[in-house]
Amino acid sequence: MNSTLLDMALTASNVLRLYLLRIMAAMPRGIGALVLLLPFGLGGWYAARWAANAISRTGAEPHVVRLLERITWYAFIGLGIVTALGTIGADLTALVATLGVTGFAISFAFQDIFGNFLAGILIMLQRPFKIGDLVAVAGAEGVVKDIRIRDTLILTEDGRLIVVPNKNILNGTITNYTTEPIHRIEVEVVSSDGQTLDELREKCVALVSSVEGVAAEPAPQVLAGKVAGGVVTVVLRVWMDVRGRNQTAVKASVVEALHRGLPKANITPK
Repeated sequence: MNSTLLDMALTASNVLRLYLLRIMAAMPRGIGALVLLLPFGLGGWYAARWAANAISRTGAEPHVVRLLERITWYAFIGLGIVTALGTIGADLTALVATLGVTGFAISFAFQDIFGNFLAGILIMLQRPFKIGDLVAVAGAEGVVKDIRIRDTLILTEDGRLIVVPNKNILNGTITNYTTEPIHRIEVEVVSSDGQTLDELREKCVALVSSVEGVAAEPAPQVLAGKVAGGVVTVVLRVWMDVRGRNQTAVKASVVEALHRGLPKANITPK
């Protein structure tokens, strides 16, 4: 039994010595590979800072700047690791092939996630809207609460928070109500109380001009719709200044002002 234990101890000692010799033989290459990583790390840091400053000057959102800064740094570190592995004699061909197959499998399995990720980056770069804008995207209409890598949060007027995948936004039509602060609405007014077309036109303009949120320029317009006997139909065009105001509230105020001034008329927003 003692001889068996001695043989096992000698075998373990020989294996340990063999591994130590291999480690000592590989140490110069390993140290060289670590030293080689330093310039890539420093270069990546400077490149990331330069990219961040360049993107910041374009007026990009802070989270977009941070994202692209990290991507630049990780790209340099990845290139440094590949170069270091080649220095110590690693088989890069097999490594690249393995990573390629793995990457293909992962991208196929998570294609929707990657699609939303890329769409999020494009939205952040193109900036069709920003946080706080009133938009209509992918069937959702409301205020943009947050723009994330995978999705965008939309807060509707009735208080619902909708999570919209970025891929759906990028593939659809985007309507931004905040980019241009002056919006036009149309209201049909039908009067049958004996007023002439000119009298109705003057009264409609006077009623809506004093409504808060109605823009002075362009001025309200009244277009003749139909005149049949004692019934006069006109279309009122009003431009609203929605900066700092709720568009629906301004539209409601216009209809209310017309109703108060023309209680017998039929008033229909278009």
